[in-house]
Amino acid sequence: MASRVFVFGSGDCGQLGLGDEVWEASKPIMNPFFNDKSIVQVAAGGLHSLALSENGQVFSWGCNDEKALGHDGPEFAVGQVEGLPPIVQIACGDSISAALDRDGHVWTWGTFRDSKGLLGHSPVGDVESRPCRLEALKGVQRIAAGSNHLIALLQDGTVYAWGSGEQGQLGRRILERHKRATSLRPTNVTPREGRSPVLIGGIACGAYHTLFLAGNGHVFSSGLNNHGQLGQGDLVERVNADLIDDRVWQGERILALSAGEHHSLALSSAGHVFAFGRNDSGQCAIPGHEDGILKPMMIAGLEGITQISSGSNHNLAVDANNNIYSWGFGEMHQLGHGSDTDSPVPQLISSLQSPQGRTRQVSAGGQHSIVLVTH
Repeated sequence: MASRVFVFGSGDCGQLGLGDEVWEASKPIMNPFFNDKSIVQVAAGGLHSLALSENGQVFSWGCNDEKALGHDGPEFAVGQVEGLPPIVQIACGDSISAALDRDGHVWTWGTFRDSKGLLGHSPVGDVESRPCRLEALKGVQRIAAGSNHLIALLQDGTVYAWGSGEQGQLGRRILERHKRATSLRPTNVTPREGRSPVLIGGIACGAYHTLFLAGNGHVFSSGLNNHGQLGQGDLVERVNADLIDDRVWQGERILALSAGEHHSLALSSAGHVFAFGRNDSGQCAIPGHEDGILKPMMIAGLEGITQISSGSNHNLAVDANNNIYSWGFGEMHQLGHGSDTDSPVPQLISSLQSPQGRTRQVSAGGQHSIVLVTH
């Protein structure tokens, strides 16, 4: 499969992978390293990035202060992560990277941080410079990364979480005196309706919050809620996941979720996008609500959307006609429009329209964005 990887935004920590002379890209630039690699997935983290090839190889580039790259190559150049079996999915946060292998095992490297500094990689290790298999989990079908926490969705519909849990993003309470021992150990946090656990079909991590999509279409949220990013209609932090009122979806079924630093997105089966949370830089694309949105609202002008991705304070979306839109904070050129201004409403990234190819995936990071195109 032929593929091309386009990058744009800030590259001051090497997160564009274009060498130490390219510090920013105001419009999408193709990274030539990947032209013969048959890439099938990309992941933009806070200050580093990952790419997954068709044969299961993982590549990384960007900031390596906490060993999130999994190799010792230059930060501004792409390098392969060694020591991994064939991989089927990747995820990266700020200083943590994760990969899921074909047998349902999770591999992680780097470390987690919290408000007091280094939290650690595991209960017995501070920083891991090379991938380590997580023996505590088996049968994982999907992983997601927040800034400093990881979520794993198992094949049986249960969910496990570990990492920093200071804001409730792990979906469970963490006691300070046992913080490292308990927060860095994957623990079942499957949401409940009444006394019964809910079968989960999708997960998404914001910087400090987590979203859970149940198989019946219900959406649950936990974690920091200082801008309404949990969609609960208030600003109350949740340690345990609570159900978002189904009426906010206007009768539409939610198919996918994405979350940024302080905002969240939900994609419906009708191709509409709902947004909630922080909106002072247009993160939610709902004009007139710059103070924040406490309950999900539908974004006007987006129709037939098939993919969504939230960065820290910006977003990307793809429609059925292969058009790519971006909106939100744009000071670091992460919107790809050629300017450094915010966009309070979705704007088409004109330079990535056909005949560039079919957009397989978009991924929004901290201050940069990645688009994977196949043809």
